[in-house]
Amino acid sequence: MIDLSPQRLSDILHQGDALASGKVVTVQAEPVTGQGLVSDVARLVITYSPDATGVLPDRLFVKTARKDTHPEFFETGRHEVEFYRAAARLGRMPIPRCYAAEYDPEAGESLLITDDLTQTHFARPLPIPPSSEHCQMLIDALASLHGRFWESPQLGHSLGERLTADRAKAQTERLVGTLPAFFDFLGDALLPKQRAIYERIVGSTYLQRAYQRLIALNRVTLIHGDVHTGNVMLPREPDGDVKLIDWQLWDIGMGAHDLAFLIALHWSRERRALLERPLLERYHAKLLESGVQRYPLGDFFEDYRRAIATMVLIPIGQFRRKMPNGVIWFGMQDATAAFEDLGCEEVLES
Repeated sequence: MIDLSPQRLSDILHQGDALASGKVVTVQAEPVTGQGLVSDVARLVITYSPDATGVLPDRLFVKTARKDTHPEFFETGRHEVEFYRAAARLGRMPIPRCYAAEYDPEAGESLLITDDLTQTHFARPLPIPPSSEHCQMLIDALASLHGRFWESPQLGHSLGERLTADRAKAQTERLVGTLPAFFDFLGDALLPKQRAIYERIVGSTYLQRAYQRLIALNRVTLIHGDVHTGNVMLPREPDGDVKLIDWQLWDIGMGAHDLAFLIALHWSRERRALLERPLLERYHAKLLESGVQRYPLGDFFEDYRRAIATMVLIPIGQFRRKMPNGVIWFGMQDATAAFEDLGCEEVLES
């Protein structure tokens, strides 16, 4: 963890317009339960001099990228710093206030300092999903976020990196190259119908057409890319709002990707049967309310089914990056079940 002295925090908060006068006097670290997969985190309790004025946050959340992680995660710190720097220009978003977003390319070190939300928000422990009410709040937040940046001219220019044909080819080759080892890893635990789903997706034109759509920026928006229980801060008060954290995987993509990541990759058949359709309809209605046009409900459902095909493939990358076995196993089971239940094979060639 990068050392943060009272003097350095004073400078950071002053530069971030949170400390108008005075200074930080003491900085006390609080223990944080668990350890991030790609980051080290800490919570700080701050006290100020009597003459201090300004916003004066008394609790801060600090995040730095870890170096003892898989090489494919090395750029996540830089990528999240770029998001918060971009977000500072964009105004209100469902994120904590950020006071510092720094990246040292020579050392490969990143630093994020944001509000500590634990006094006003909470996260459900993984893998327990949010309540139905909180799911609705999250869906509304995603619809508002996606609607705001729907086919925005900023995408691929001042906001996010546009996919190229070379990057798409490399991603496909890496995925296909990992598949045999993924099959060997699961062995007989992978049911024949589940293996057939993987073979059907990889053998179709789905990936090629999905990448072509992203390259063309057709019906795309800003997405979080990693929407699950652990990355959603839920309000303690009924009039509060949802905050999304951990923006290491933000990207340009279909809005349906975030919904499929939340639902199809992480929820059981029983939970999806009860909540999936109402939440998808709610999202679409809120998306149209935000100003999105010429996107019928039927087209959105087709995109959601396409996004589920992507969710089926995500455990392959998780295996390659040596993520926990439980993450790989339950994601594979939930995603293939969703693929089967929603007849997603129909959209692989369309």
